[in-house]
Amino acid sequence: MVEYTVALSGNGLSAEVLVLSLDKAGHGLPAFIEELAEDFRGWDGTRMWENADHDFGVEAEWTTRGHVDLRWWITPSIYDKWTASVVVEVEAGAEMSGLAHALASFFAI
Repeated sequence: MVEYTVALSGNGLSAEVLVLSLDKAGHGLPAFIEELAEDFRGWDGTRMWENADHDFGVEAEWTTRGHVDLRWWITPSIYDKWTASVVVEVEAGAEMSGLAHALASFFAI
C-alpha cells in the first residue's frame, strides 16, 4: 500500500486529496502510463485508470495530432459531491515515455 498526496491546480483552482493505492513500479498507475507510452501510434476511445478507493484517476484519449489528452481527476470521498480535474496534453512518444519513467522512479522509492 502506498500513500501520497495528489494536488491539482490551475486558473484559480486548487484541490488536493490523500490517496491510498497499490501503486508500485510495474503495477497500478506507472504500468497504465507505460502502456500508453507503448501504444504511441494511438487507440480508439478513452482508457481509464483509478485507484482502489475511486478518489483519484486519469482518463487518456489519443488525439489525431499524435498527442494524448490526460484528464487527471480527484474527489475527496464517495460522500462528497465535487470532483476537480485538469487536462494535460502529452506528446504520445518520448514525452509519454518520460512521464512513465518518472512515475516508475517515484513509486520505486
